[in-house]
Formats: sequence, structure tokens, C-alpha cells
Amino acid sequence: MSDNKPSITFFSTDSIECPVCGKLFRVEKMRHGRGRLVSKEITDELRRVYEPTQAYGEVIPIHYSITVCPDCYYAAYQNDFLSLKAPEKESLLGKRKDRKDTIHEIFPDLDYIKPRREKEAAASYYLAMVSYELLNPDKAPTIKQGLSALRAAWIFSDMHRKFPNDNYDYLSTVFYKKAAYLYNSALRKEFAGKERVSETPGLGPDVDKNYGFDGVLYLAALLLFRYSDYSNQEEKIEILRNAKSTVARIVGMGKKMKSKPTVILENARDLYNEIGDYIKAYEAENGTTENQA
Repeated sequence: MSDNKPSITFFSTDSIECPVCGKLFRVEKMRHGRGRLVSKEITDELRRVYEPTQAYGEVIPIHYSITVCPDCYYAAYQNDFLSLKAPEKESLLGKRKDRKDTIHEIFPDLDYIKPRREKEAAASYYLAMVSYELLNPDKAPTIKQGLSALRAAWIFSDMHRKFPNDNYDYLSTVFYKKAAYLYNSALRKEFAGKERVSETPGLGPDVDKNYGFDGVLYLAALLLFRYSDYSNQEEKIEILRNAKSTVARIVGMGKKMKSKPTVILENARDLYNEIGDYIKAYEAENGTTENQA
């Protein structure tokens, strides 16, 4: 954003205290209204696209969802940031140097005191991922890591379009793969009763609409299909059959529940067909069928 454009964010009047290191800092927040956001379509990853405006330029709300301590780099979604238990604080403080050293290998000049740039936005989601790794299951840390990985992938994709020679496409792919693993790991923990993903607020995946647990089911399958690594093709097909069954639940339930968002149902049907076509092509090539496998 150029210097002659009005500010899209402000810093809170009152400071908060980092629960890990005790640093006092003011939180950057996004301004709303006055035509700052012009919504366009939603992608098949359930990301909202916004039209840049002449007055404000490009405005991306997900850049400001993570609160980051500018001193120890503990990071979390706003509702979780201050609600730490003593063992969590101790673990996070012990990993302070690791967080800073690792992210500074990618971005050596981060600054969370000044208005956030794309690099601080992308880094905030990495820092949230490594922070949630140390938090208790009652905070549903795995799905929040997955959501953070997905949003980091989106931001790195944005950065690649602007700076195509800086390897941000590689980082985007890395975080997409992490998101695929974490979304599906979160579902396994949900079904095992270890983390309550379905009861977690703010699952987005973008900030304009919360698609809830249906969105998690859909994205878990989509990310598996597009970004997961497999040891061999047979393993991939078996996993995709399970993913197809997951998507079928959304489509089938949608026939009975008119309240389901159209975008979820339409994208789930498309994904169901896309995965099905992929499996059929494999079966035709190898002389097998889904029932035989």
C-alpha cells in the first residue's frame, strides 16, 4: 500500500501483556466500513477474493487475524492469546529462541510494532502453528494449526504472484501440504474424541463466513486430493476413496438440509466427481474396480 493511501488498520489504545514473556504491546486491528472491502467470488478453497480499490488499494482481512507478541513471537488467534495455563506458558517461553531463529531464516526483518506487511502476515501464521503445537487439546490446536497453514499458503501464493522470482511458490506448496496433513489429523482426533473440532468457533476458513465442520470435511478431502504426498499410487487411491466418502457425507446431508450453504454443496459435488473420475481412470488403467480394491 502506498504512503498516500489512508490507513486500513489502527493500533489499540490500551496495551496488552504477553502471557508468555510479559512484554506490553498494542494490537493492530483492521478498520471496517467506508468501502474498504469489495467482495468478489469465493474460490474452491473457500477463500474470499477482494477487489482492490482506488482509495485503499489491496485489503486482505486474514493478514490481521493472528495476535503476535513482538518480543517472544508467541502467536495465536485473538480468543486464545491470553488464555494460557502455566505449563503452556512455560513451554512457549522455552521455545522462544527456536521460534525467532526459524522464522528469521525466511524473513530476517520482521517488525510487529509497525503496520503489518505481507511478510509479517505470512510469518504470523507460521508462528501460530508452532505456538499451537504446545497448547492443550481443549483449545483444538490441531485444526487451528491446519487453518493457519492454509492461510499461510494463500498469502505465500499472493506473494509469488507479485514476486515470482523469490521462491514463494515453494513456500506456498509446503504450507498447503502441511494444511492437508493437519486438517486430516484434526478429523482423526475429532472422531477419536481427543479434540473437539466440530465445537470450535471460527473455522472459516476465511474471515467473512464460517463454514464450520462441513468446511473442515470438505477442505480435508480437497487438500488430500491436491497436495498430499503418497508412497505409491495404490496408497493414494485408497486414501482418495476415503476422501470421496467424506465428501459424499456433505452432499448426501445437503439433500436433507436446505440450510447448508450453496457454495459448500456445489464445491463438494464438484470435488466428489473430480475424485471419482481420478479413481475411475486409475481403475481402467489397472483393471481394478472400487469394490475389488
